[in-house]
Amino acid sequence: MKRNLFSKAWLAVLVLAVTGLMAACVMPSPAPVPNQPQADQTQAVEPAPAGDTGSETITLYVGPNREPCVGVAPQICYQVKDTPDGEYTLFYDEIDGFEYEPGYDYELTVEKTTVPNPPADASAFQYTLVEVVNKTPAAPTATLEGTTWQLIAYLDAAGNLTLPYRESPATLTMADGQAGGNTGCNNYFGSYTLDGDSLTFGPMGATMMACPEPQAMQEQAYLAGLENVASYAIVGNQLHLFNADGEIIMAFEPQQSTSLTGTVWSATMVNNGNQAVTSLVIGTEITAIFGDDGSLTGSAGCNNYTTTYEVDGDSISIGMGASTMMFCAEPEGVMDQEAQYLAALETAATYTISADRLELRTADGALAVSYVAAGEATAAAPAETGDDTRAPDAEPVDEATMVALRNMTYTNIAVTDTVTLTNGVYTSTVSPDVPVEIYVESTDYAAAGELDGVPSVATILVSNGGGSGVFYDLAVVQEQDGQPVNVATTLLGDRVSIISLYIVDNQVVVDMITQGPDEPMCCGTLEVVNTYELQGNELVETASESVGTVDQGPTNESIVGVLWEWVETAYSNDTTLSVDDPSKYTMLLNDDGTANFQIDCNMGGGTYELDGSTLRLDVSTMTRVACPEGTLSDVFVRELNAAATFVMDGPDLILNLFADAGNMRFRMSENQPAAAADATAAPELSAEGIVTPTLTQPASAADILNKPWQWVAFTDPINGTQDVANPASYTVQFQSSGIARILADCNHGAGGYTIDGSSISIEIGAMTRAQCAADSQGDTFTQYLGGAATWFVDGEDLYIDLFADAGTMKFSPAS
Repeated sequence: MKRNLFSKAWLAVLVLAVTGLMAACVMPSPAPVPNQPQADQTQAVEPAPAGDTGSETITLYVGPNREPCVGVAPQICYQVKDTPDGEYTLFYDEIDGFEYEPGYDYELTVEKTTVPNPPADASAFQYTLVEVVNKTPAAPTATLEGTTWQLIAYLDAAGNLTLPYRESPATLTMADGQAGGNTGCNNYFGSYTLDGDSLTFGPMGATMMACPEPQAMQEQAYLAGLENVASYAIVGNQLHLFNADGEIIMAFEPQQSTSLTGTVWSATMVNNGNQAVTSLVIGTEITAIFGDDGSLTGSAGCNNYTTTYEVDGDSISIGMGASTMMFCAEPEGVMDQEAQYLAALETAATYTISADRLELRTADGALAVSYVAAGEATAAAPAETGDDTRAPDAEPVDEATMVALRNMTYTNIAVTDTVTLTNGVYTSTVSPDVPVEIYVESTDYAAAGELDGVPSVATILVSNGGGSGVFYDLAVVQEQDGQPVNVATTLLGDRVSIISLYIVDNQVVVDMITQGPDEPMCCGTLEVVNTYELQGNELVETASESVGTVDQGPTNESIVGVLWEWVETAYSNDTTLSVDDPSKYTMLLNDDGTANFQIDCNMGGGTYELDGSTLRLDVSTMTRVACPEGTLSDVFVRELNAAATFVMDGPDLILNLFADAGNMRFRMSENQPAAAADATAAPELSAEGIVTPTLTQPASAADILNKPWQWVAFTDPINGTQDVANPASYTVQFQSSGIARILADCNHGAGGYTIDGSSISIEIGAMTRAQCAADSQGDTFTQYLGGAATWFVDGEDLYIDLFADAGTMKFSPAS
């Protein structure tokens, strides 16, 4: 049959293609085949003893598909087993005389001969076919429709067989004539027609999210490949798609579904309670973590929440939860969305998981909440969170205990008598005129051990009573009548820095940095090791050893007026978040107490307060351009707003986050802001950072309509004025119909716009998605247009100010 012939040829090409691809990588020389393959790629045949030159006849059972594997180089391996009921393992060798055809289960008799003195990169055995004992068509293990298929190979734009991007493989689901999935970047959707083994796809629509490489190339080739599909076959557990010539152009395997528990689920749609399902407010994130113990925790967008759940088959019930009581003014609508989400959880009656998608539905089948898997839920931090080598090995504190510590009552806290934490936080509003007067939060510092022969856990709490003080308390928790109880608490100090915490020899030991003699509260440099003993319901300090001093923190002046780039954040649970492009995340503290930020594709502004080494930041405004997938915008803003103190590590600036949550590292940018004297040729910048030209009257909408405008420059508070290299490649034309025609380098498209007096809003619509040159500003151009807020005319030039004074685009008439 023609298709099978092509299938065999295709598999051979795959071996050559993948091997050739890897050979092109920069490698000094091929590594020899290891004597023992890795556990997940175990070969079914054991190496021969040295000196054995005999042969034996063995039976091999060969599966219906071959799988990618790595021996000397990437290759395609048989799946074999030595008994009919055994598990398949990867087989790295060839079998001489065996003509393999996918889609069949084989029973083979094979002669296995020892190869004397084989080369280092060759097998110690040679396998020769004796007899094909049985060849049986393999029964399909999945159905075409109703299965979520994950791409394992495809033809790229050049016609070469390619393995998909490992982190973002494409998916395909078909049911009732409708196909959809994800390209590895964007979601796509369309129709399909099925007639026997004939299969064709209609035109596909897709979301318009900007795709980084290599996902963009994969997406283009994948969607183009679907247009060429003419037929299909299910071979074992694989789906093969063929073109009109019977050549295989794509291969898939069933995607494994994500587990309900142990996964961080990120909400994508929420039922608003008014018979409508809405997407999330831009700039917000809602998460859910289902614990094995029946707990459900997460973020509702502003506040953290905790509740319980029960499952029975595909039925689920979620109890009424508790949440922290913070108020978030921005983004607009976040508090309404939070209330809708928490209410929607309680209506859930069933759940389904398809690949990495989770849906909660009501008893009448309406969607309550939909989620996508965002990663694995992380384990609790170890008891010892500092890096002090003097600290002994501590007993680990399990996740259940950490959850209990974050949701219990504590007494004798520095700023109040008694608090009950919910998801690690307590807030108290003293009066309507004072939003959050008292704030208490748990930390990841926790140590387990015995005190007076009783299993105990020590932990650190941090609190603020509304002033400049940031107080640290040491609390001891023991089990009483089956419940965790805070049996003693003592104050460690104001604005101390914890290094390590552990329990040893019936005592609690805290290594920390505090204030020395005559040092201000803000700027302690004295490292001490304090020892505490539990005496009744009190923690009594029994020893305090001064270890030495640390370097005095920097002066305020050393960090003001410098453009800082975010490099990474090291968290207290020993994880680190690295920033791929630090130049996209910058901070500039101005002399007047204002601050400017670049937040990926957005610009932001705010204020700051400096008091010694104490630094408080408030990112209060920012543009709302939708940045590409993978942006760290929300993390950057959240952590800036959580800054508590700062230190210098050589030339780097370190921002210490509140409650010792972690440390943000910044480096000095190579592109420091120019002095005012150097910017005389640029348009004047006001204190707010906007262009202030002399307006030419009249300035009505008619002055700018129905004519092409080319982008010539952009001015922002951090970098001043930057000229556009090729203005004719970036144009916009506002038509009387309300349509904006856009040319963005090698791409073009359209959108809508609204002008109301001096206000303007531009909504970017459909755009082509060609791959422009590396130095293209096409994406930046459309992002800035999407952030338009106001407009004015100066002479013959058009200026568009972006939201939150993030910058100004200058246009001149295009010829």
